[in-house]
Amino acid sequence: MSLLSVPMVLRRLVVLTVLVLAAVVAVMVVDLGPVTVTRNVYRRVLKIADQRNRWLEPAGKLPHEDSSVTAADMDRGFYVFTRSILERVLPSSIADAAGRPARIRLEAAWNQYEAAQIGVRALHDLDALTIRVSDLHDADGHVLAASSVDIRMERFYALPLSIRVHNRFGVVPKTLEPAVAIRATAATTRPYWLTVHVPDRQAGGLYRGTVTASDSQHADSVPIEVDVLAGTLDEAPLLLGPLSLPVLRNFPHARGRRAEQILDHADIIFRDVREHGMTTLSLWSGRVVRRDDGRLVLPDLDEAIRLYARYGFPRPLIYAPVNLLSTNKLGRSSTYRHYDRSVAVPLAREIASVYGRRAAEAGLPGLILDPIEEPNYALGVDRHDAPDLRQRIATELLAAVKQGGGTTAMTCTPETAAVGAGNLDYWLVAFKRFTPGVYEKARRAGAHTAMYANSTLTGNGTSFSRFFFGYYPWANRLDGMTAWTYPMTPKRFPVNMDAKRAEGPLDVREGFLGSDGRPVPVIQWELAREGVDDLRYLTTLERLRAEHCPAGAAVAASDADPCTRAGEFLESVRSAVARDPHRYTFEDPRTLEPIAAFQWTADDFAARRHRSFELVRELSALDR
Repeated sequence: MSLLSVPMVLRRLVVLTVLVLAAVVAVMVVDLGPVTVTRNVYRRVLKIADQRNRWLEPAGKLPHEDSSVTAADMDRGFYVFTRSILERVLPSSIADAAGRPARIRLEAAWNQYEAAQIGVRALHDLDALTIRVSDLHDADGHVLAASSVDIRMERFYALPLSIRVHNRFGVVPKTLEPAVAIRATAATTRPYWLTVHVPDRQAGGLYRGTVTASDSQHADSVPIEVDVLAGTLDEAPLLLGPLSLPVLRNFPHARGRRAEQILDHADIIFRDVREHGMTTLSLWSGRVVRRDDGRLVLPDLDEAIRLYARYGFPRPLIYAPVNLLSTNKLGRSSTYRHYDRSVAVPLAREIASVYGRRAAEAGLPGLILDPIEEPNYALGVDRHDAPDLRQRIATELLAAVKQGGGTTAMTCTPETAAVGAGNLDYWLVAFKRFTPGVYEKARRAGAHTAMYANSTLTGNGTSFSRFFFGYYPWANRLDGMTAWTYPMTPKRFPVNMDAKRAEGPLDVREGFLGSDGRPVPVIQWELAREGVDDLRYLTTLERLRAEHCPAGAAVAASDADPCTRAGEFLESVRSAVARDPHRYTFEDPRTLEPIAAFQWTADDFAARRHRSFELVRELSALDR
């Protein structure tokens, strides 16, 4: 009997048994190291044991009839509806009760970006679907120009639905490309993302205009209103931004046009990160150390300081010199296997001393050095190496940075943070290892508490991205919220895994730029900005309340008193956020579709933002 005639389950059992036996023999006969062999066999076993890569359909099938369709819609050939930016619009989506009649209403302060989402449901084939927006006018004749509204079409990608589950795939709206005329097939929906940018000094008030969808023969307009708050929101008081950006890593080696291209891309990315409300970014170092008459020169860090100052980041720059020190965790890079303490320790000390001064001279709010990546036990350990080798390296490098007068950070677990031994200023703890106990452990160590949650930017959720860049860090008074990594670089840009199922990019250039020369964002990046703005509203409200409602002042405890209402609102928001982040996956465990969590539906996000806006406006008026 051949192996192929054996049932699938038995065949898998045979293969797994052979693999396990082979691993045992390898450990006994060849000195490969039990840790490495066990890990590799485990991964192979998992891969074979579950090869059932499944494509999941979105929750909720398309109804047989679209009850919202009118005779006018049929004559026109399409209709427009609105939907919360926290809810997906899929090719099969139709309007719900809240989406028609379509109406967009936004609230924004100076230099704030605020987003809305519409869907165009094609009832017939449309040959050239386009979206345009008019100028917006207030009652006093002030104009919010149409050029302040960025219109982008959402593109559908076939992708893994969750970074927690490796073999479940689906079609999701992912990237936001500049809107161009596009064909739309009958019985399909094309979603659009509109972002209004309110310029500095724009007169406060309510601005009205229209958003018009049209094809070659027909058009339909929906009203848009933007309530402008005449003032600027406070910057977030914590570190917010992407980790380990490699955008300048190759600059020290580059020459001519290649060097110019790297600097151009870095300029675009630094600007984009800042425009999304982020207060910092973490730069992954190059591998070149130069001396100019004995003076230390790190070309990539020099350029980073210049760009950081240019775009006015309000919190310290994080620099990870892991390629300089041979302490990154990637086997294909210059890893710790080439680590030489006689070189790395004095270099870490010198970087802290020399570039701490240069950052201050350039007007930066500070420089934080992250000299080693995740020194976890048995991670990247070569044979014959002690399992705590990376921890010992971390201890001596963190001490060297502190000796040079620097501030330190490290991506770590609550356990490996102990290697800082009083020299670690920022704990950057992964979401999956972050528990409520981290707060107290970091406090006892005299360290700042920060998290990195990769799903915020590299996942495909919605509320998760907004919540963890906004309400969660504010309510729990985190000192930092980051993600690994910025998803709009050529190597990180989403890859469509099935061209037959989904669209993928239409016009993406140089690996991440759109036809307008700007990075093509993923939806999660835009939602992270919404979260940052949630946080900024609350930060501004806290400051205004402290200024106008001093402790112990006699105030009327009534609904008419803005101090009382602001205090009650801030307390209600804080009490609605648990300390344990794992309560908030915002993901259905069966379908992996985005879902609400506890008191955080799309309506809850909208209501709390609206209340924040109203109270900031009310307390700001007390200044006048």
